[in-house]
This record gives sequence, structure tokens and C-alpha cells, in this order.
Amino acid sequence: MAQRTGLGRRELNKLQTREALLNAARDAFVENGTFTTIDEIADRALVSRATFFNYFPSKDELLGALYDELVVRLEEVVEELLARDLGTGERIAEVFLDFAQRASGRSKFLLAFTAELDRAATIEQVGERSEHLRGLLARILQAGREAGDLRTDYPVEFLAQMVAGMYLAAMQHGWASSGGPGLVEEFRAAGRFAAEAIAPR
Repeated sequence: MAQRTGLGRRELNKLQTREALLNAARDAFVENGTFTTIDEIADRALVSRATFFNYFPSKDELLGALYDELVVRLEEVVEELLARDLGTGERIAEVFLDFAQRASGRSKFLLAFTAELDRAATIEQVGERSEHLRGLLARILQAGREAGDLRTDYPVEFLAQMVAGMYLAAMQHGWASSGGPGLVEEFRAAGRFAAEAIAPR
């Protein structure tokens, strides 16, 4: 394995410990929600509190790492959708549906995680995260504009902001109202609505 990855045993052990901490955090958030502590995460990962701090200076840093994983997945989804022969509305609807399908069955974790992330985030971080989401959606919309498959009465940036708002609203409403299997349908409906909102007039 070390030969395949180009990493030595020590580096692989570090990666495994880091992943164990992230997995432990996911499980702890499902069970204890926003009351999850560093000690609980370390215990679940079978490491000491000191080891936790070797990898993450704070719980907020760990939350940031979990968030980064979600962002990477969203970036992959956008790349996949842009490579497929789909209309712009279909691509936007798929962005919504992908998240819902991944969240289904993990809604307690995601609800607690986003609550903790919002609590820990600075105004600057919230702005950066929103801007990143808008930027990813804008890539899909810009491709639609170039293909003549997007309404032209508003700039791409405005439409991306509108769709991002729908996405975040669906997330909050889906967890608050159902949090379980209904989350998929909440996002599916929101995705259809967003697709209709950006359709050529």
C-alpha cells in the first residue's frame, strides 16, 4: 500500500488517524448532535485528547475539514454534470438531488454539523462559503448561457445567487420539517423549482 500511494508507514498512519477522527466526529454528531465534545470524538477514534489536538487545533478546525469534504464532493458533482449531455435545468436539478441522496439517512449528522459550522463560522467564512457555492452553480449556468439554455433577462451571477439561496433554503427546510426520507423529496421539489426558475423565457 505504501508503494502504491508513495507514502511511508508513518504518513499512512497519520492519514488513518485523521480519517478515524473524522469518522468518529460524524458518528458522534449523529448520536449527540451539537453537544458533541472533543473527548467523545477522541474516545470514539480510540486516541487521546492530545492526539486530537495534534491533528486539529480545535473542534472548529475539525468542522472545517468535514466541510471541505462536502465542498470537494460538490465540485466533483459539477464536473460530472458539465461532462454529461444534459440541459441546464437538468444539471441544476441533479445538484439538488445528489445532496439529498447523500444526506438521506445521515440527516442527524448533517443537521448537527451545519448547526455547529454556523456557530463556529466567522462572517468572513460564511461569505466565502456562500461565494464558493455561487461560483460552482455559476459554472453550470454559464455553460447554459453559452448553449442558449438559460434565461437571458438576468445576469448569470444573479441567477447563481438565486439558485444558491434556494439550495440553502431547501437544506434548512428539509431538515426542519422531515430530516429523514422526506429530505430527498424536499430537495427534488426544490431542484425542479430552481430548474423552472432559470429556464429560458
